[in-house]
Amino acid sequence: MAEENLPFPVTMRGYDREAVAAHISRLEESVKEATTAAETARRETQQARSSLEDSQRALREAEQPTYKGLGARVEQLLRSAEEQSSDVVARATTHAQDTVARANVAAQQLRARADNEVAEILAQSRREADEIKTQAEHAAGAVKEAAERQAAESIEKAEREAHRLRSGAEAEAAEVRATGEREAHALRASVERETTELRVTAQRDAADLVDSARTDSEQKLAAAHQESSRLRDEAASFLAAAHAEADELTEATRLETERLKADAARVRAEARDAAAALKQEADADATRLLDEAQREAANARAIAEAEASDMRISAEADAATLRNDAAAALAQADDDAREARERAEADGAELRKRAEEEAAQLRALAERETAHQRREADAYAAELRHTTEQEVAELRHQADRDIADQRGTAEREIAAARTAAQTEAVELRESAESYAAQLRQETEAVVAQQRQDTDGWAVALRRSTEAWATQLRAETEETTAEERRAAAAYATETQDAADAYAAETRGTADQDAAALREETEAWAAQLRGAAQAFDGETRAAADAYAGETRAAADAYAAETRGTADAETGQLRKDTEAWIAATRGEAEAYAADTRRDADAYAATQQREADAYAADERREADAYAVKERQAAEGYAADQHREADAYAAQQRREADAYAAQQRRDADTYATQTREAADEEVEALHESVDAEIAAFRAAAQTEADDLRAQAEAHQKDTRRAAADLRRAAEEEAAALKAASTTEALQLRQTAESETADLRAAVKAELAELRSASEAEAARLNREAESAHAKTLKETSDLRASTERDAKDLLADAQSEATALREEAQAETTALREEAQADAEAAREEARRAREDLELEVANARESAEQELTRRHEEAKAETAAMVADAKRRTAEAEERLSATLARAEQVRREAEAHSQTLLTNARNNADEIVSEAREHAEAIISEAVTDAERERTMAQREVDELNRQRESITTYLDDLRGLLTNDPVGNLAKASRLAAQAEAEVGADAGDR
Repeated sequence: MAEENLPFPVTMRGYDREAVAAHISRLEESVKEATTAAETARRETQQARSSLEDSQRALREAEQPTYKGLGARVEQLLRSAEEQSSDVVARATTHAQDTVARANVAAQQLRARADNEVAEILAQSRREADEIKTQAEHAAGAVKEAAERQAAESIEKAEREAHRLRSGAEAEAAEVRATGEREAHALRASVERETTELRVTAQRDAADLVDSARTDSEQKLAAAHQESSRLRDEAASFLAAAHAEADELTEATRLETERLKADAARVRAEARDAAAALKQEADADATRLLDEAQREAANARAIAEAEASDMRISAEADAATLRNDAAAALAQADDDAREARERAEADGAELRKRAEEEAAQLRALAERETAHQRREADAYAAELRHTTEQEVAELRHQADRDIADQRGTAEREIAAARTAAQTEAVELRESAESYAAQLRQETEAVVAQQRQDTDGWAVALRRSTEAWATQLRAETEETTAEERRAAAAYATETQDAADAYAAETRGTADQDAAALREETEAWAAQLRGAAQAFDGETRAAADAYAGETRAAADAYAAETRGTADAETGQLRKDTEAWIAATRGEAEAYAADTRRDADAYAATQQREADAYAADERREADAYAVKERQAAEGYAADQHREADAYAAQQRREADAYAAQQRRDADTYATQTREAADEEVEALHESVDAEIAAFRAAAQTEADDLRAQAEAHQKDTRRAAADLRRAAEEEAAALKAASTTEALQLRQTAESETADLRAAVKAELAELRSASEAEAARLNREAESAHAKTLKETSDLRASTERDAKDLLADAQSEATALREEAQAETTALREEAQADAEAAREEARRAREDLELEVANARESAEQELTRRHEEAKAETAAMVADAKRRTAEAEERLSATLARAEQVRREAEAHSQTLLTNARNNADEIVSEAREHAEAIISEAVTDAERERTMAQREVDELNRQRESITTYLDDLRGLLTNDPVGNLAKASRLAAQAEAEVGADAGDR
């Protein structure tokens, strides 16, 4: 294994520095030793070169004898020996230089090989140390990553569990709060419905009391009118009897006048007196009728003003009562709004305090939880504020509607009373005008009849009284024209005034009726619009809430699914990318390792071949020594490397074990911390749930108490309304009783006035009749018989015509009066019935709208509750589905992470295996190359040793030859010096012997 070949011990951040420094120190000492050996060899070579130079210098310094005196053979022998010795010396010098050069090269090669081996061993040691370090770091990183991942998963699971618990608690608290609010809204709606029903019942009871009182007053008023009509009929019958008695008296007077015959002067005087009397009677009748009409108009106006004043006082009292009720309702609404606002502020403050406490307790989730609680508090406060504002607006609107209804009712009653008074005044005025017109017509008829009588009497007496008749006719026509003009002017003025008053009264009545109708229609439209708007707003709010809830649930589910799918896809992509990257890195690393190993093998082979070639060419004896030193050094290095590798392996194992223990400890601590955090979160969530439940229960109790208080207030308001209705009914009864008494007094006073007027008229008629009878009797006695007869005939016809016209006029006036009174009564009753029907219809429409609004509000609350339950069920189903999918996604994520971890481990193991195999192959290739290089070096060293031996033998032989030559030269010098001639033969023998030796040496070479 590659771990067993590690030269150095491995620490946390690589090789041990002391071991590497010691190894480098040993390598440096080995290099120093090799350098010292090379320097020693160089010194020895230098010494050999120095000794050779000394020998050459000694030879050059020896005096060379001249052989010119010798013979040619001796000279040739000496020259040949000298050349041979020079050649031997030169060859020995060259061989020595070559040997020194080869020794230097061998030393350099050994030094280089030692450096290469040291560098190779150092690199291998570093590489193995890096591998051990990398493996240990990978193992420690894997263990740490696994521990961190497990801790992160535990923390995430704990956070998800805490978030789920918190979400459940918040959902439960929100549900409790929503349930309390829905119960409060439902209770408020039911209380408002009951209140509306009680108010409607009280208003209907009050309306029934008012109707019964009004019916009683109308019955009493009708009885009073009937009594007044009966009294008027009695007065009319009494007047008819008086007229009949006057007619009888007139008939008696006529009979008496026929019986008496007067002369023309008395007839003339009678005609003049009769015309004056008729004129005075007509003036008196007109004045009396005008006075009676004015009295009746003043009485009617006083009655109408009294009724209007009573109605105005009653209406003002009702308006004041309604205004007080409205002010009380507005004050109650303001108090309710202030209490609701205070409750909303208190709830908002409590929620804000709770949110701050939760933010202080849950610092890990401060931002999200605080924002969520703040949004929830703001939404709840806004909802309460909006609900309070709506309730205040509804109460104010209800108060405004009640005030407007009561004001409209009062205005309608006042308008109806005003209309009735105006109508009655118009009727009385029309009755007076018609009676005045009738009297005027009677007067004109009497005047016309008198004119006819006077004309007839003038025609009969024209012969005797033509001048007087003409004068009397002119006076009569002038008087008649004046009376006609005055009557026409009075009739025109009265008719114009009556038309103007009638037009003004009709315009006012039409305006009041149109305004009342517009106000009623506007109020009904406003109520319908308000009801429809409230229904639409409630339905829209319910639909919007359901839509928002469904949209939020769908968005949350879609977001959860999208997040889970995105996270799963991202994890798959990351895992696949990581696996692909790991595989690519492993394959690239393997390919790079293979390429590096192949290149390294090829390089090493080439270098080995080159080195072998160099070693074959340049090996010497120094290589053996250097090789032995190198082998010893290599053995030492191998031993040290093995020891260092064992130490590094032990340290790596200890480091890995320590890392595993640290990772296990960290994982245990992380799990314990996560468990503690989960327990703390459980406790905090349980406390929060308890707090939420307590707050929700408290809020529900407050809402129930508020609803009960509101119900009590509503019932108290209903009792107040019932009491106010009873008081109003009592006031109306008192007003109707007062009105009946006033009408009875008015009728009695009118009856008394009519009786007095009839008695006065009868007295006047009696006195006038008696005076006329006496005057006629006096005139009849002095009248002429013929004139009296003609006058009697004319008077009889005139009186008959006058009686007929008067009876017709009276009957027509009576019929017109009765018809006008009946029409006026019918119109008054119809107007009152229409006003009462409109008032009743408006009241019932308002009550129906109030009931409909209350029922619609209650049904809207029920529908909102049902839709909320449905939305809550759908949301719960979606949340459960989302949780299930989240759990599935988490399981898939865990499985994917486990598979990714397994794949990563397999890839790391595979890459480690490939790396180990590549390193083993590289080590085998290097070993083979080293063995091959060692074999080549051995061969080269052997060849170098053999060549060195041969060279040494040659050097020895050359030295021996040099010594022999030196000896020969010395002997020859001695022979030549002592006995040149005797020793010549001896020199020749020595020369021959030397040539033979040289030839033998040449043959050996």
